[in-house]
Amino acid sequence: MATRKEKAWTYRVERIPFGTTPEALIKQYFEPDDQSYLEVRSLCPDVALPEGEGGHGNGQLTATVYFKPKDSRPDGPRPQKSRIKVSREFVGFTPLFVPPAGTPIVADIIAVTGLAGNAYGSWAHDENEMWLRDSLQFTAPNARILTYGYVSKVENGCSFGILQDHACAFLVNLLLMRDEGRCESRPIIFIGHSLGCLIVKKAMIDAASRGINMARLPVRAIIFLAAPHKGLDVEALQTLFKGQPSETLVHELKKGSPTLLELNTKFSQIAGDIDILTCYEMKQTKQAVILENGKWAREGSPVIMVDRDSAILFMEKEKAVGVDADHSEIAKIEEGQGGIFPSVKAAIRNALRPTVSFAGNNQFVFGAFASQYLYSAACNTKDGFNKIASGFNSITVPYDTISNH
Repeated sequence: MATRKEKAWTYRVERIPFGTTPEALIKQYFEPDDQSYLEVRSLCPDVALPEGEGGHGNGQLTATVYFKPKDSRPDGPRPQKSRIKVSREFVGFTPLFVPPAGTPIVADIIAVTGLAGNAYGSWAHDENEMWLRDSLQFTAPNARILTYGYVSKVENGCSFGILQDHACAFLVNLLLMRDEGRCESRPIIFIGHSLGCLIVKKAMIDAASRGINMARLPVRAIIFLAAPHKGLDVEALQTLFKGQPSETLVHELKKGSPTLLELNTKFSQIAGDIDILTCYEMKQTKQAVILENGKWAREGSPVIMVDRDSAILFMEKEKAVGVDADHSEIAKIEEGQGGIFPSVKAAIRNALRPTVSFAGNNQFVFGAFASQYLYSAACNTKDGFNKIASGFNSITVPYDTISNH
């Protein structure tokens, strides 16, 4: 008789002592009976550690671990030392990739999940692969890649948070993380999914209203995935959330809501110079319904959750791409030519491209991603650069400095 297949989960492990290897993490920090079912998929410096201190710092590490036991383990892998913290919620910032020690970090790529989402699972196309962690690092090997999650459960949710609350928390945590890591001026690329797109927009608006200038929050590009700029189909959600604390948040997402109208107006005033890639869904999504057992599942009538008109901002520097995916699948990106990974990769690479201009008087101006390695293959021509990496926001370099390298 066939045995029941147990579901695998990915967990976040925090408070790991700096210097711990993947092998040591499993053998020293988890119960022996669980060790053979565990695999470390990423191990990165904590988000608040300053770059370059003791390699990447003398503090703590954060890991993602894959756990697939043969028997049911509702509580996940069991730590044998209380020092580490194991969870599956992924609330707050989780580092998924950090360049090796000694490599300048040119940007932070930050992905913000959607309503009732999981900051890991919402981006994973199967139990083994999660593109932000496993694929994107090869597109942006000099960037730090993080995901951000927040509490917005549909089933048995108890949070009264509205868009303003989620955006405020995101902005506060973002600024704190970058201040503690002493990387306040590091360029940012945002990736948002569904409600996460609105949180990014609202946080940027709030930052501008508080006088936080672009030098401290230098957003270079935004990738919107199924962004409900003008609202989404909330009919089924209203049924699920009726009488629950999150009902107010759902009302904010209705088409024509004053919250969204104000958000779009203010965002267009501050984001005109930012490159935007908008990806909109072209497949229907089964609506969520409440089953007889009180659980909810996507077994209702299919609808387009966010239509094309709602997903596109129609801004000057925006590029819009239709995706053969539903509202959930659109964030679970796979490598290859069959989906939107090439468009996403191109948008990120374009945002990370160094800007170099000839300023006259034998001087070059290095822009947002200026080089730490001023190198000229020809040594005598302004076209001879072949090695550029990030390091400064803007510098002006005499031509003699470059040609003598």
